Amino acid sequence: AGQIGASLTSQGYGQRAINWICPKCGISDATYYYLDPFSHSNQAYCGHLNQCGMRMPLYELAQYFGVI
Repeated sequence: AGQIGASLTSQGYGQRAINWICPKCGISDATYYYLDPFSHSNQAYCGHLNQCGMRMPLYELAQYFGVI
Protein backbone atom coordinates (compact mmCIF):
# COMPACT_ATOMS: atom_id res chain seq x y z
CA ALA A 1 0.00 0.00 0.00
CA GLY A 2 2.78 2.40 0.88
CA GLN A 3 4.41 1.91 -2.52
CA ILE A 4 1.46 3.55 -4.25
CA GLY A 5 1.04 6.35 -1.71
CA ALA A 6 -1.90 4.80 0.15
CA SER A 7 -2.74 5.08 3.84
CA LEU A 8 -4.05 2.13 5.86
CA THR A 9 -7.30 2.15 7.82
CA SER A 10 -9.28 -0.40 9.78
CA GLN A 11 -12.55 1.52 9.88
CA GLY A 12 -15.62 -0.11 8.41
CA TYR A 13 -15.63 -3.60 6.94
CA GLY A 14 -11.97 -4.54 7.23
CA GLN A 15 -8.49 -3.19 6.71
CA ARG A 16 -8.21 -1.08 3.56
CA ALA A 17 -5.65 0.92 1.65
CA ILE A 18 -7.13 4.35 0.98
CA ASN A 19 -6.42 7.74 -0.61
CA TRP A 20 -4.06 6.79 -3.44
CA ILE A 21 -4.34 8.69 -6.73
CA CYS A 22 -6.96 7.22 -9.07
CA PRO A 23 -5.47 6.31 -12.48
CA LYS A 24 -8.65 7.42 -14.24
CA CYS A 25 -9.70 10.74 -12.63
CA GLY A 26 -6.53 11.73 -10.72
CA ILE A 27 -8.39 12.32 -7.43
CA SER A 28 -7.38 10.54 -4.23
CA ASP A 29 -10.10 11.24 -1.65
CA ALA A 30 -12.38 8.29 -2.54
CA THR A 31 -10.02 5.49 -3.59
CA TYR A 32 -9.72 2.22 -1.73
CA TYR A 33 -9.05 -1.50 -1.87
CA TYR A 34 -9.32 -4.19 0.77
CA LEU A 35 -6.15 -5.87 2.04
CA ASP A 36 -7.83 -9.26 2.48
CA PRO A 37 -8.94 -10.45 -0.98
CA PHE A 38 -10.37 -13.67 0.46
CA SER A 39 -12.98 -11.82 2.53
CA HIS A 40 -13.45 -8.95 0.08
CA SER A 41 -13.02 -8.19 -3.60
CA ASN A 42 -9.58 -8.19 -5.20
CA GLN A 43 -10.48 -4.96 -7.01
CA ALA A 44 -9.40 -1.36 -6.47
CA TYR A 45 -12.15 1.28 -6.55
CA CYS A 46 -12.72 5.00 -6.96
CA GLY A 47 -15.86 6.18 -5.18
CA HIS A 48 -16.46 9.12 -7.53
CA LEU A 49 -19.28 7.22 -9.21
CA ASN A 50 -20.75 10.12 -11.18
CA GLN A 51 -17.48 11.25 -12.75
CA CYS A 52 -15.22 8.21 -12.62
CA GLY A 53 -16.30 4.92 -11.05
CA MET A 54 -12.92 3.32 -11.75
CA ARG A 55 -12.63 -0.35 -10.85
CA MET A 56 -9.59 -2.48 -11.67
CA PRO A 57 -7.88 -5.64 -10.45
CA LEU A 58 -5.15 -5.08 -7.86
CA TYR A 59 -2.60 -6.60 -10.25
CA GLU A 60 -3.34 -3.89 -12.83
CA LEU A 61 -3.16 -1.18 -10.16
CA ALA A 62 0.28 -2.44 -9.11
CA GLN A 63 1.39 -2.41 -12.75
CA TYR A 64 0.10 1.15 -13.21
CA PHE A 65 2.18 2.38 -10.25
CA GLY A 66 5.24 0.35 -11.35
CA VAL A 67 5.24 -1.86 -8.25
CA ILE A 68 5.42 -5.05 -10.33
